[in-house]
Amino acid sequence: MNKFLIYQIILLLTLQGCKDQTQDQNDIVTINGVTINQKILNELKKKLNQEPIEFEKVNYHYENVDSTWKEETDTIRNGFYFKQISEFKAKRIIQDYSEELTETGHYMFLKNLEFDDNWNSLYDVTIVKAENQYDILKIMNTQGPNYDVTNEQVITKVKKWDEKVGLKIIVADEARVEAFISKLPDDLLNFTQEIYELCPDVIEQGYSDMDEMINDYKTNKYFWMWWD
Repeated sequence: MNKFLIYQIILLLTLQGCKDQTQDQNDIVTINGVTINQKILNELKKKLNQEPIEFEKVNYHYENVDSTWKEETDTIRNGFYFKQISEFKAKRIIQDYSEELTETGHYMFLKNLEFDDNWNSLYDVTIVKAENQYDILKIMNTQGPNYDVTNEQVITKVKKWDEKVGLKIIVADEARVEAFISKLPDDLLNFTQEIYELCPDVIEQGYSDMDEMINDYKTNKYFWMWWD
């Protein structure tokens, strides 16, 4: 086989590889109502070492029926998730991919906090179709039933606080919401007191007192509410 023929074969293989790579980058796939770039999906599967799981009846919410709170099962209709990813890796994935997904009308967030045998935090890395980040709270029906805090109240408050500090929601569940803070509010004491009024468990089950809560916000610029 002469050198010219070998060169042509190598060139053809190289061009085909580039063509396949370009096609992979441009291909769009749909999983349970969510459209996602094939390249991003492949990267997520590789980094998280698993296939995506489509949502079924997994989300629980509460409805007030005849003055009695009753637990009902809801369905996340559009979306998929990667199960039980370590908190460090899960939050890194959020940082790397959430902005690009948001541009296409899809939101990535973490749900279903669990712990392994060593008490390391695990989350489901979740992608859903949504108009904005508040839709995540609506989809998850985030609320505080033990304090009669409705989903509508949670969303209203989060929107108000978002205007003050620039929240980026990264965790949303039936009774939990967490977010990065872009900037601290002018009146941090009033801000944290408002959070405590809506979710007393931030002190009762979390911080030891308001001073610790304020210091944590100054240090980490991280917002969270959790109703036990």
